Amino acid sequence: MDEGCVLEAFLGAELLGRFWRVEERVYADIAHNAEKIAALAGEIEKRFGDKGKILIMGMAGRRVPSQVFASLAKVARTIIVTGASYKGQDPDKVRAEIEGLTGDTPTLVISEPRQALQIAKSMQGESDVVILTGSTYMIEQVLNPDPYLRHLSSTFGWRTHVDNEAAGTVQLTLP
Repeated sequence: MDEGCVLEAFLGAELLGRFWRVEERVYADIAHNAEKIAALAGEIEKRFGDKGKILIMGMAGRRVPSQVFASLAKVARTIIVTGASYKGQDPDKVRAEIEGLTGDTPTLVISEPRQALQIAKSMQGESDVVILTGSTYMIEQVLNPDPYLRHLSSTFGWRTHVDNEAAGTVQLTLP
């Protein structure tokens, strides 16, 4: 194998999920904790400066929205809070928690992630960008074109669920 070809392939490789250009003026980043979100906010400012930024944010797990999204609230023109399919937090509660951070920035709740993207795109001005972030599960629900795989991903817990409780009577016959 040609060493130069391998090196060229590595240099051209993109890590889907990290500031991934999904389509023209639509990006996704799987940042989902305060440290990664802060880095994303810096990258958004660096790349897009004065352009309008419509952020679609979902939250999963036991994270604290006001801590995770604090840095993003400063760069957004509009924020859309949406659901995350697996372990997702209630979007209304997330919005309520980040309300003190958003100031005059319009903050909408659109529970269905695919609909959130459609609405964000309909709001886009000529130079605005849409950025999806906060939950890998939410991003998968928005971007995965296969409804069957979206369903499997949204019910991921069935794969790891183990019953650890039993009720009833057990009869044993020992030799």
